[in-house]
Amino acid sequence: MSIQPPVDIAVYAGQIPPSDHEVFILNYLQPLLPYSLPLYRRCQFHRKSSKPSATGEIWIAAAVKDQNATIHDGGSVDLSRISDLPWVAAHIDLTNAGQTQVWTCATWEAQHAGENGQVENVQKSPHFIVYQRLMDALFEHIRTSHVKNLSHDPPVQWQRLRDDGKIVSLPYSRSKVLFGTIAECLWTFLDSYNSSSGSTQVTRADRPYLKYIVESEVRTLRQVKAPEGLHFAPMQEQHLQTIVDRTNIPRTIETLRQLPNAGLFNSDNMPVAWGLLGKDASLSSLHTEPEYRRRGLAETIANKLMAEQISAFQDAVDSNDDAAIVYSHADVSTSNLASSKVMEKIGGKVMWRVAWIEVQLGEPMIV
Repeated sequence: MSIQPPVDIAVYAGQIPPSDHEVFILNYLQPLLPYSLPLYRRCQFHRKSSKPSATGEIWIAAAVKDQNATIHDGGSVDLSRISDLPWVAAHIDLTNAGQTQVWTCATWEAQHAGENGQVENVQKSPHFIVYQRLMDALFEHIRTSHVKNLSHDPPVQWQRLRDDGKIVSLPYSRSKVLFGTIAECLWTFLDSYNSSSGSTQVTRADRPYLKYIVESEVRTLRQVKAPEGLHFAPMQEQHLQTIVDRTNIPRTIETLRQLPNAGLFNSDNMPVAWGLLGKDASLSSLHTEPEYRRRGLAETIANKLMAEQISAFQDAVDSNDDAAIVYSHADVSTSNLASSKVMEKIGGKVMWRVAWIEVQLGEPMIV
């Protein structure tokens, strides 16, 4: 027996205006921590950027009681209309083809993210049809409002990723959209989306990754010190190509310039270990040069980055409160045992699984 959506439930969707970004982050995403952490941090990064992307937006689709039961997606939303019914929100910016373009958070992640058999549980939920309508509204918005604004020619950054041997799906298509660090309980919607232009096609799927969450007290983060003979310093422009060369993560130098980082340097002022905070503040690209390994430098860099994120992402936590809790996170491949050990040593716990899934949403309809 199929589950039917309530007849008076409609999808109310649109862009969250910049004037409401802080309200959305504090009143809607913060209460869902740690499950909202990737989008929470991505929205903070969006707000703090001195040169925000002209095409980036924070968007939401919410279930609302409405006798008309039609999808509204136009202009800005009024957050006062968002109730305790399910909603899904996203940061969308398609400019960086081949790199993460969409971060999401859905209210039902807090219920299902850590369950065994969560995909089946979501599909059996009495609210599944509502969830499906919300996710479909997100896909349709991206398809009709964002894809059409892109060139059919591959951008320079995408070509550089391809030429450097990074992970990209071939051939290039402007309608291929990469959803990053997306929770397992949302995978089913990307695999089954149908639009008026036909079924979606998964063109790339990097899964599963383990989502490690670290809870730290401010007092602990303030005590991070460099090991004897080494010192902390930011990675500079001349080091960025080395970072690119040492990882298979598809990021360009242009992206690295935007990201907070931390490096450990020797007495010759050469970097021997480093790491980055992604646009969602995830601990990323932790690397130690071979001759300096087995000295715990990766853990030191990770702790330094967790301390840096408070100011780098304009966190609402009171940095003067020693007992205040700061959430940090990292995405680790199930086959990357070394990185898992690093996360466990700094107190990380696996709370759910995530993936990078690229789907071809199809060209917008011509009307």
